Amino acid sequence: METFIYFLILLIMAAIPFLEYMVAIPVGILFMPIPTTSVIVASIIGNVITVILLIILVEKVRGWIKSKTEEPEPIKEELDTTVNATQPAQNDALHDPAVEVEQAKADKVEESSSPSRFEKQRVRARRYWDRFGLAGLSILGTGLLSSHLTALLACSFGANRAKLSLWMIISIVLWSVLLGGLIHFGVITFFE
Repeated sequence: METFIYFLILLIMAAIPFLEYMVAIPVGILFMPIPTTSVIVASIIGNVITVILLIILVEKVRGWIKSKTEEPEPIKEELDTTVNATQPAQNDALHDPAVEVEQAKADKVEESSSPSRFEKQRVRARRYWDRFGLAGLSILGTGLLSSHLTALLACSFGANRAKLSLWMIISIVLWSVLLGGLIHFGVITFFE
């Protein structure tokens, strides 16, 4: 019964975003009197459940928003591309140097503002997505960022739900086993 309680504690700990397997496995191996394999399995199950639920939730929200924002397609009319010589003020305003200077200042302000931590992680994830695809983002993002954040970012990049779920499970299992093995054998070596 005691092992079951520890298993549930680890499962809940691994289900919490940003704690995940990264905290649950070291805590379980170092401070709980249960086998390492049980710690790893509990962490995998807890993390996978919440990541899959997050992926499903994001897809449902995306579908709901899409259904609410769908508008009938506008009627395409040919635009008159001729320049109207009787209204020079409107045509000159498009190429007004004062307007161009203000736009350049606004662009510099946008570039100089420091991005938030989340924005930096999103940019990094987008780089992984562009370079390595869904598999690379899932595996690298789960190990370097967070599995929940990686799943959320992949959904925002338009990943297929089934493929994303599969790659997130693979990456969570991979990183959990790797982290659990390193901690287990590191602890055994350290205390011998």
